Amino acid sequence: MGQIGSVYPPSGNLMASMKTFGLRGGFVNALQPTLVGRTWYVLGNTDPLLGPNVNGVGSDSNNGLSPLTPLLTIARALALCDSFDVIVLMGVFREQVVCPVGPYDVTVIGASNQPRQCTSGGVYTGGGASWLAPTSPVATTPLIRVISQGWTFQNIQFAPVAASACITFDRRETAAIPDSSHGSVQGCYFTTGGAGGIGVEIIECKKIFIKDCTFEALTGAGGLGIKTTAGAGIANPSFCEVQRNKFAQNTGDMDLAGMDRGLITDNNLFTSDVILAGTRLKLSGGNGFNHVLNNNFSDIAASVTIAKGYTPGTSDVWRNWTTNTNVPIVTVPS
Repeated sequence: MGQIGSVYPPSGNLMASMKTFGLRGGFVNALQPTLVGRTWYVLGNTDPLLGPNVNGVGSDSNNGLSPLTPLLTIARALALCDSFDVIVLMGVFREQVVCPVGPYDVTVIGASNQPRQCTSGGVYTGGGASWLAPTSPVATTPLIRVISQGWTFQNIQFAPVAASACITFDRRETAAIPDSSHGSVQGCYFTTGGAGGIGVEIIECKKIFIKDCTFEALTGAGGLGIKTTAGAGIANPSFCEVQRNKFAQNTGDMDLAGMDRGLITDNNLFTSDVILAGTRLKLSGGNGFNHVLNNNFSDIAASVTIAKGYTPGTSDVWRNWTTNTNVPIVTVPS
């Protein structure tokens, strides 16, 4: 079974491995579940006719502790989970939820070989883990708002509600919304959805890692792959890492305004200003000192400017590749 919590999505068929593991007794035969955390299985399928082909039917009346007795909704899994738990998703989910206050270091992972669409004409076809907007969504509300530290999301396809994020990491230092710093998003796919949708939003958190993800066709006014937000005035987003991601055909790619001491490396921005205007990479507004290194821009060197959507922070270091150079350009955009 692929590693849960690594920087890459798991290799092999996770659900098949989990089923085998569960049938052998899971952690009961080896480790104390209260020490290592539990695994909750969630299957977004309610059609018994598809059961033989898509591994059963989910129900919130099930205990959710085996792939043979999966829950139906993410909301139910969040109500049951505790620190160190793993939530395994398979199927199509149309929910807007808030993670509970208290549980930390929870992993939410899609049980497929790759994050992908698992519907045909809106009908679930089996496999994959697609987290989409509800039919009648709550406006300007993320699919999930994370408010506790150390949460990780892996191997899931997301499509946002209009003018909202798929995942929002929120920090307000209040009893209701304490702090979701130290989270990560790895190997996920963010695409289409409502106009002006956003892949990942970071509100004043520290050490959010976004790695090995794809952000595609997030369009409309405000459409972005990754966005940082000032929020309640607690602090600037800082020490975040955005690495090895792909951005294509978005209205904007990375609006990291206010970012301090961030590491933005080895990303591929496939869209140029000629094809689709917008914010390519913005870092202004904070204390700066970000390192923007070894990214591949589809623009020519002369277009890596503030006017073309590349805005540096204070005292940033930039060293990146463009389509018309054989060596990295080290000039900070101006």
